Amino acid sequence: LGQVRYAMDFAVVGSVVFAWTLAGLQARLALRLPGGGRLAATLTLSAGLILLWPALAIHAAMLGSALKRPLPPGGPIPPNEVVHRFAEQVREVTPETSGFLEPHAAPEYGVLVPPTLGHSFVSIARRPVPANNFGPYLHAEKYDRVTAFYQASTEAEAAAIADGLGSRYVVTQLRPVAGKQPGAFVAQLHGRDGAAAGGRPVLEHFRLITESPAVDRRPASARGTRWMRKPPIPFKLFERVEGAVLEARGEPGELLTAKVSIATPIGRRFPFRAASRADASGIARVRVPYSTDASARARATGPYTVRIGDASWQVEVPDAAVREGGLIRVPPAAEAEAPSDGSPGPGE
Repeated sequence: LGQVRYAMDFAVVGSVVFAWTLAGLQARLALRLPGGGRLAATLTLSAGLILLWPALAIHAAMLGSALKRPLPPGGPIPPNEVVHRFAEQVREVTPETSGFLEPHAAPEYGVLVPPTLGHSFVSIARRPVPANNFGPYLHAEKYDRVTAFYQASTEAEAAAIADGLGSRYVVTQLRPVAGKQPGAFVAQLHGRDGAAAGGRPVLEHFRLITESPAVDRRPASARGTRWMRKPPIPFKLFERVEGAVLEARGEPGELLTAKVSIATPIGRRFPFRAASRADASGIARVRVPYSTDASARARATGPYTVRIGDASWQVEVPDAAVREGGLIRVPPAAEAEAPSDGSPGPGE
């Protein structure tokens, strides 16, 4: 009877009726038992404890599990423990918000999380979220918008929702949100780190900040076998950014590519690659969400390799340009006279 959730919508009424019933029982017993109200109160309290015992036993078991000694190394990690550890990571890698405990203060940003994880990120990560475990009972419109984010089919749709909710960061997970499979956008973001797939372009406005360790839920006898795929990563944290624009000149229709390697805090590496073709005037542009000087736990391991035609350059991308959508011309003015491949510079 502890919360308005799932089949517990009768919690408040049920609690009042429960107390009302015990009070009526006590009054009736007091009229029929010797000793007046004391014996009746004792019997009524005992009856109430017996009726509540299943709920009390469940909460006692949960509390005992939470107070157990640390998990042994290499052992399976319970789902709640994975959430707890990841929420702690989020608190470490995101800036504090002002007025966190002030009822009328507006925080600088929020963290968009699946609603069923909302309480964990408020209490452990200590970051504001637009929707939490109270679901539509707290703010139905925000809850629907958060659910729509995880069902979005395009990056433009998801970015507009995140911006409207004031969410600078978003958390993705493997499990469905609100009982539905993730939309195409979240599936691409979480499963492929935003890489282009199935005819869908690369994601340009969300960059990985950190991720939880992979959780291997296979039986011990199956772990380590080569034919089994790598264990999945339950949670990832992404930041919403404008993305820096890299611009280069070439022949009309030539392909411009920008590629960089990203290293994550769990030792994983993946390539980020963006590409586009030059227009009729020979100008090609790509937008990239990762900087080369950021201090995030998931970061670029070096400069971008930018290619168009036979020319290539190593390009540094400042974090300010990524956050503000700045334009970076390739090659830089200082190198425009002498491209790395020795070919003539622009205008020669």
